[in-house]
Amino acid sequence: MFFSDVKAAKLTITPSQNLQAGAKHFTLQCSPDYNSTFTKLHTIEIYKQIMGSQKMLFGRIDSTGKFTHGIGIAAPKYEIAYTLSPLLLTHKSYNRLYVEIHNPDCHDAAEYTCEITGETATSSHQHLGMDSKTVTVQSEFFICIMMAE
Repeated sequence: MFFSDVKAAKLTITPSQNLQAGAKHFTLQCSPDYNSTFTKLHTIEIYKQIMGSQKMLFGRIDSTGKFTHGIGIAAPKYEIAYTLSPLLLTHKSYNRLYVEIHNPDCHDAAEYTCEITGETATSSHQHLGMDSKTVTVQSEFFICIMMAE
């Protein structure tokens, strides 16, 4: 059983959610929000979803340090890294998952979601924190956007 806490996760996209033609890369960072009530983290995950498709896992790290990457998520297009401190699972700033996407194109115009599961001091049930953002990619001739269903 999960309790949802949409403000418990934070997805940061750099340099921007709206990528200009010629952009060399962009980075997704998923971390607990500084104001979240997590006292222990279980998983940190990043997903990609384009219109009419299922969510695709980019990467997952769990509290044991086990890392899982999604199918087809490999260099040189994607670089995935994480920082996880098993001794500091309650210290939000040390635990995060990064995905760097090189040479963005129309296939990278999508909704990206950061999902974090963990426990809080007030509940024995797992909590799910989510944060989603849409990335648009501009090419020399057109703008690629993910259309809402």
